[in-house]
Amino acid sequence: MNRIFEKSSGGIVYRKQKGKIEILLLEWENAKREREFVIPKGHMENSETAKDTAIREIAEETGLAVQDLEIIKFMSKINYSFIATYKE
Repeated sequence: MNRIFEKSSGGIVYRKQKGKIEILLLEWENAKREREFVIPKGHMENSETAKDTAIREIAEETGLAVQDLEIIKFMSKINYSFIATYKE
């Protein structure tokens, strides 16, 4: 099996409302047609920094305005892997 390494960036989106913290998750269907909940994220484009990608992807996937988004804490690296069975 070939391994493909890709860089992506995204973030945890939250707001405080009426004394509670609400966290935004996106619902999508994976390649096995199973429902999953994920944080907004996406692939880095050629000249983008990870922070720029995170803001762009969150705005694109949630419909939130870029000017309404703020990075509070940036985690420079998180590693995870998955098998893209749809490519087999």
